[in-house]
Amino acid sequence: MPAKTLPPMELPDDLENKYVNFARISHTASEFVMDYSLLLPGVKKPEVTARLVMSPIAAKLFMRAMTENINRYEKKF
Repeated sequence: MPAKTLPPMELPDDLENKYVNFARISHTASEFVMDYSLLLPGVKKPEVTARLVMSPIAAKLFMRAMTENINRYEKKF
């Protein structure tokens, strides 16, 4: 079986990195919504700094990719 290749991605020079340690996931019949924020002690209402919206198929593929990458990480570290 040939190796799967991913399409190239463009990273804008001004793309801002966000550190998050909390995610809230909700869904409808047609999409998954993932809100990310930084949850710190004493902060009662953390600000959502990123929102991802995916189709159920994309969410399942994302979950599969995360599982594979976490397994690789755990084997290495």
